[in-house]
Amino acid sequence: MLKLSYKLPSGSASTDSHLVQLYVEACHKRDEVLKEASCCTLLWGGWTDVSHQSIYALMVLTDE
Repeated sequence: MLKLSYKLPSGSASTDSHLVQLYVEACHKRDEVLKEASCCTLLWGGWTDVSHQSIYALMVLTDE
């Protein structure tokens, strides 16, 4: 039985907090990998979309 006074959280509220948690976990994993790497390569690219907005991409490759 559901309690009638209970209000479900909005879809964006639960999604936002979940995405924040995933981001924190990914940053922690990234930091651990970089801490253990003996060398890494940094790749940087940039371009513009059809509305002339700049888009940049960054990738770090490690020896793991």
